[in-house]
Amino acid sequence: MRYQHEITSVLDLIGRDEVDLTASLGWTLSVSPALRRALWSRLGLPGDPTQVEVALETPDDLGRTDLELRLTSDTGTEVLLIVEAKKGWLQPGEAQLTRYVGRFAGVTVPLLVSLSDSSLAWAARELPIDVDGVPVRHLPWDQVRTDLGSALADTRNGAERVWLTQLQTYLKGATAVRAYNDQWVYVVSVSKDRFGDRTFRDYVTTERAYFHPFGKNWPRRPPVLMGFRWDGKLQQVNRVVSSTVLPSLGDRWPDIPGGPEAPTRPDGVPHVVYDLGPDIPVPAIPTGKIYRARRIWALLDQLLTEPSIEAAERSSKAIQAAAH
Repeated sequence: MRYQHEITSVLDLIGRDEVDLTASLGWTLSVSPALRRALWSRLGLPGDPTQVEVALETPDDLGRTDLELRLTSDTGTEVLLIVEAKKGWLQPGEAQLTRYVGRFAGVTVPLLVSLSDSSLAWAARELPIDVDGVPVRHLPWDQVRTDLGSALADTRNGAERVWLTQLQTYLKGATAVRAYNDQWVYVVSVSKDRFGDRTFRDYVTTERAYFHPFGKNWPRRPPVLMGFRWDGKLQQVNRVVSSTVLPSLGDRWPDIPGGPEAPTRPDGVPHVVYDLGPDIPVPAIPTGKIYRARRIWALLDQLLTEPSIEAAERSSKAIQAAAH
């Protein structure tokens, strides 16, 4: 255990933020020729991947890269792969990618790679095809996990297999979704205003779904548990059984209205949609002094034992601070 969280892989000891994810992948690539071969093959790059040099956090005047893979072949072909990793569904912006373009001067085969939980389809909408002539590719963590499986099947080297297995275990908890037994509840306010043929509350209670805009100020990874409050009380708690990012809510609910600010305008407003499991029986807990539409995180046991949502948020933060 570390900070009251179970350690399932030695890589968990360094953490699970974006820098830690990249470092864990970089280390495993450096000690596993089989994983380098799988990645090189997936990206369609030339040369012998066993000769690839791996470097983390390489700085220059414009900043530092997360991960660089470089290969110079006997024929003089130079391949440079720069990986920019993000946690959750996000991808790096074009401005960030542009800062790395100068590193590719004189490189025969340049490639910028976005690495995140985003699907290929969603990344294709968000990422440019190239930045100043340098091609841009997206690599979902799902594909890394697939390549880990291929690498394990491709090598009998005991030490190499240890690290491949460690990264495989680590990524199960560090990417895609939160741990299934995570007890943090994301509590949101649900109004009775109409949106299309339903109220926002109807989407939660009848459609068994909740949605929010994709991007900053919202979760980057789907919550495990969601709580919904209205009329001054916590009314419903559900496990999130699946989630997806939609270019437009009209893709799922065609009756949602149009208009200049609506999710069905021509260029679309992307939204994350969560599908909800059965209701978890909870008492109608008063909100307390949480005003308007403010969203909060609270531990499930604190929601069930504190006198209000406000108090549960406060005690949850205290527990989290004590654990660290």
